[in-house]
Amino acid sequence: MFFGAVTLELTESKFFAETLLVEFVGAKADLIAEMTFSLVWKIQVVSVTLLKVLIVRLVFQKRFLVL
Repeated sequence: MFFGAVTLELTESKFFAETLLVEFVGAKADLIAEMTFSLVWKIQVVSVTLLKVLIVRLVFQKRFLVL
């Protein structure tokens, strides 16, 4: 056994519960990381779109000012 199960004299059920808890925490950490990446990706897409709109607007303003 590992995680100190022998030295702490944990029963098999407690060891199993601890293992499930570690897996649960790991899954939650993965989910939080995916959500954060998704949010960063959405912010990047929106900012690039807004930048394109700004560039097009500036180009049209210059074109009308020159005429």
